[in-house]
Amino acid sequence: MKILITIATSLFIASTVLGQNDSIRIYSISPLKIINKITIQSGASYLALKDQTFSPIVFSGVIPSIRLGFNQNRYNEKLWNTDISLSYGNIDYKNKYFKSTFIAAQFTFNYLWKIRSFKNSKIFLGGQFKSVLNLLDYDGFNSAGWFTAQQLEPILIYTYAISGRQSISGQFSYPIMSLVSRPSYAGIDEFVVVNSDNVPKILYSRMKLYSLNKLINPNIELKYSYTLKRSIFSISANYSYLQVNSVRKYYKNTLGLNLIYQLKIG
Repeated sequence: MKILITIATSLFIASTVLGQNDSIRIYSISPLKIINKITIQSGASYLALKDQTFSPIVFSGVIPSIRLGFNQNRYNEKLWNTDISLSYGNIDYKNKYFKSTFIAAQFTFNYLWKIRSFKNSKIFLGGQFKSVLNLLDYDGFNSAGWFTAQQLEPILIYTYAISGRQSISGQFSYPIMSLVSRPSYAGIDEFVVVNSDNVPKILYSRMKLYSLNKLINPNIELKYSYTLKRSIFSISANYSYLQVNSVRKYYKNTLGLNLIYQLKIG
């Protein structure tokens, strides 16, 4: 009887240890396959903006935003993502005379390769194309300031698996080359008046090539994610600083908080 008890106990302990090892293996190593995800994000950002084309005043306020995207993880070796985001709201200087409407749109595409892998973490490095539109409409003044850019930038992503369901990640990007359109020194000039019925021509004409010292724009994002079988729920915080050293300088600070839902498809 003692021998049977000993054997049974040994088998139970062995099966428990093996089960734990299998569990650890399942949660620590993602399956090597292609994973497609649709992303829906909503959030709000505190924005502080100064456009010297119009005024030295700093406009600030909280702006809601939405982002729709698609991304793919290829065998945990390559990542790519594309998305479009929109923001709209009032940012007001603290006076009773006027307010301003801020409109922003952004299209992003990036592709990254895994460059380092540790026990529970991975580092990806790649390139990113970003098309940006910022438009500030000075209500009541028949005037507006804008910043449009087509940017090429390196992007770095770090991911760390806390457990099989939980993870944290960080992302950093910085443009190295940009095609930028800004208002002229006077803001409203003959070109703007003549083309007043063709807003895209105004926003995307007379573009100039800017490099590192002319456009300063670091972007940082930190994200916590919780994964279910086919869904991923995340919360993220992001910070972006923009300084454009054009004829009339342009400054923008953005601090955002976002809720993200991702659905695995395919």
